[in-house]
Amino acid sequence: MACSGGADSAALVLALASRPIVVAHIVHDLREQPQAMADRDATADFARSLGLPFVHSQVQVRNLPGNCEATARAARYRALNDLAQASGCPFVATAHQADDQLETILMRLARGSGLRGLRGILPTRSMNGSTLVRPMLGLSRAECENLCAACGYVWRVDLTNMDPAHTRAAIRASVVPALKQIDSRVLAGAGRTAEQVRRLTNLIEPQIRSLMSTAQESGNAPYAWDRAALRDANPWIVGELVRRAISTHSAGARLDRIGTAVTDRVVSAIQDTVGGVRSFQVGAVTIVIDRERVIIKGNEP
Repeated sequence: MACSGGADSAALVLALASRPIVVAHIVHDLREQPQAMADRDATADFARSLGLPFVHSQVQVRNLPGNCEATARAARYRALNDLAQASGCPFVATAHQADDQLETILMRLARGSGLRGLRGILPTRSMNGSTLVRPMLGLSRAECENLCAACGYVWRVDLTNMDPAHTRAAIRASVVPALKQIDSRVLAGAGRTAEQVRRLTNLIEPQIRSLMSTAQESGNAPYAWDRAALRDANPWIVGELVRRAISTHSAGARLDRIGTAVTDRVVSAIQDTVGGVRSFQVGAVTIVIDRERVIIKGNEP
């Protein structure tokens, strides 16, 4: 059970304290270390007060390339997965809740992440050796805080979550309250929309995989397709195919971070009638479209 000591994760621990769970805490170096260590120690005391085992790990992400928040998130999940396996736990549970879901959808909507991004935070997904579950997506942040208060738990507050320099924090402080004033059902509505989008993407996933499987190797490029086949396919499916190929060559960049502004230009070129050779640069990836083929390859280091 991932627990930062904040209200959300503490509420999840309190709700499941009678079950055979292990409380896990991850420290990373993007925060001031005295505060980070204080949160770790407070979480350890919280777990012990409930008679629960406590494990922890520390990750170093400050000097790694790429988006710091995304890098830290990926490192935390790897560390949680390692702790779960070491503790003999088949599941890793996190306390993402309905406000987190709305914030995520709004961030991805602004970024133009496409349909896949609008699935929001997934309720479950496989990790390397364990299964990640998020059982609190139907509860609000206020409900989590109310549970903690009812149990007499004073939760920790991470001040970095309130820094408006971060997109999520700005949305949390300004956009979400305004939406709740307009319609108090916005959390439930966002959750239903995310579920509907997940069902839609699951429905067409076999078509994407089928088209992906038709790729052939071309020199040092693992992805080369017959252009005619892509020209006749559904544009959205071709866009997803392009997005996944780009992700493969971009150190596993999350698919929701590859915006439709990028893929739409490529798909339009694939499906038009121009016969000349055209090349697109997308980060560390080159996409070459000629009369007969579409080739996607990583750039030479």
